[in-house]
Amino acid sequence: MARGSTTTILLQGEIYTGVDEWLKWYEFTLDEAVKLGFTPNYLGVTGEQFKSSKLTTVKRKDAVLREAIKRGDKITSISIYSLPSNFKTAAFDYELYLSRATNLGCPRIMLTISTEAFSKIDYANMIEKLKKHICFVSGQVFEIVGEDPLIYAIKANPPSSFKTLRIITEL
Repeated sequence: MARGSTTTILLQGEIYTGVDEWLKWYEFTLDEAVKLGFTPNYLGVTGEQFKSSKLTTVKRKDAVLREAIKRGDKITSISIYSLPSNFKTAAFDYELYLSRATNLGCPRIMLTISTEAFSKIDYANMIEKLKKHICFVSGQVFEIVGEDPLIYAIKANPPSSFKTLRIITEL
């Protein structure tokens, strides 16, 4: 998306890291992206076997990821993206970002989509679905325009540095 207004559901807490939990999360993201009307076509994974944070297509990495999970390799994040065919920079061009991560000092689950698409979903129901994948402690639903929601979520900068940040609700 040409970084317009995005809305994010951010959940923080302890991430369940068992083998079954990562596989459940991965399958949930693929299914949920489609239910939301997006094509989950790119994947970002970090962990024991996945040192590079470079995105690859779901088609290319699916079997490798599933095998690593079943083998019990340590996973620290799995992120699904829906990217248009002509994307330039994944961090700014995605249509959907759905991520679960234990890294960067802030265990979290994030769902980010355009504010327009967000207005069409039952976000209370979505929050409940996402909570099944985290020992929930706190969270927010927030809107941001032209800035990276992940930078806000990992607390890389103080909230006051985000000029377009609007907290919709605290969870």
